[in-house]
Amino acid sequence: MAHVVPQAGFVQLWDRAALKVEGTYYQNLSSFDPVTNQPVPGSLVGETLQRAPIATLWGQQRVGDIFLADVNASSVDYQRGNGADGFRLDMQPGLTLALPLGNAFFGSLRASGRETAYHLTNTDLIGGGSVGRDDSRELVEVDGQVGTVLDRIYPVSFFGLEKLKHTIEPSVQYLYIPAVTQTDLAFLDGVDRVERRNLVTYGFTSRFIGRFQSEPDDSDTKDSNQHKDDAANGLVRELGRFSITQSADITHDIDPEEPDRPITHFSDMDIAARINPSRFFSLDSATVYDPSSASVASTRVGLFVEDPRNIHDDGQKLDTRTSARVSYRVLSQNKLQEIDDAFVLRLTDLAGLLYSSRYDLVESRFLDNFFGLRLISACDCWALEVAVSDRTNPHEVEVRTQLTLVGLGSSSRSNSRSAGQP
Repeated sequence: MAHVVPQAGFVQLWDRAALKVEGTYYQNLSSFDPVTNQPVPGSLVGETLQRAPIATLWGQQRVGDIFLADVNASSVDYQRGNGADGFRLDMQPGLTLALPLGNAFFGSLRASGRETAYHLTNTDLIGGGSVGRDDSRELVEVDGQVGTVLDRIYPVSFFGLEKLKHTIEPSVQYLYIPAVTQTDLAFLDGVDRVERRNLVTYGFTSRFIGRFQSEPDDSDTKDSNQHKDDAANGLVRELGRFSITQSADITHDIDPEEPDRPITHFSDMDIAARINPSRFFSLDSATVYDPSSASVASTRVGLFVEDPRNIHDDGQKLDTRTSARVSYRVLSQNKLQEIDDAFVLRLTDLAGLLYSSRYDLVESRFLDNFFGLRLISACDCWALEVAVSDRTNPHEVEVRTQLTLVGLGSSSRSNSRSAGQP
């Protein structure tokens, strides 16, 4: 399906708040008859939702010494030729309490209310039926977490290391969302359907953090600000981490996709690992393990490398650094074997090339190919990216341009066409 997708927007940042306003328009070109210039009967042209504008507000404010108030709000105007559309306002204010658990433990408890209000201009549902013109949904959400950190520091003297810190960080999180009937509301996107939750998530993370020797010209006496800069300068950095997490829904049975697997309250286990031998090279992996069948559901391994010579110390905001990322992903029973890659080649201080792809090893074909050119202004105030994306499923070619203005926001436009379309 061919389509044009113009986008424009801006972001405004404050000390503890942010506002994002953007507009997106979708026009499906290939669903029009080229002779009559009319929509093809049965096409999805009239059902395509337009979102203009979309406004998102986020903010937080300390209340006393142990409370933190926050708010997340969004408003969007959905319009289309056929089907329910209109204005939706979604607001979720919350209050977080820092639990007084002493020095050995940390924790917090958060409660929030959520109000979603609708004012529809069209109440007819696609396929028959209708919804209310002015309706609303009220939700309550409670979540909390408790954890601790067990650590030990070892003095070392190899590879420039002075000290090595090993931590074990167990934690437990809880999320509760009561069941609320929502089938009588318009279904515009995922915000309109929030499932009930009575979820406990538990696990642990283990980290290795290294403290490296200072440069020869560093002073032995440092103030607090200099110590804070150690992490930014690479003197203190994470060398590796390992984590295991799992969730259990107390009131909801998790029905697996495979029919021969039993229904359970427990999710699969997420096992992740990452090794950072240097600031410019890392290895990572992510595995999903199914304990009910004692099998691996999926695995991904990857590596990332970056050219250290491309780092600027002059406060430059926009930069293109030569880098490469390659990963291999496989699903259980070899249903999917995929290689993902992304390469960035820095041509000059003001220009760079980008390429990324996804390759299906089972079908021996490319799923996606992305080619891009990035241009940066000499004043370090804007960057222009022009890219072409060739996607297999659905088969379409997309031309995308994006202009990023430092301090102002960004605007973009993409033009996608199906293969063979004029």
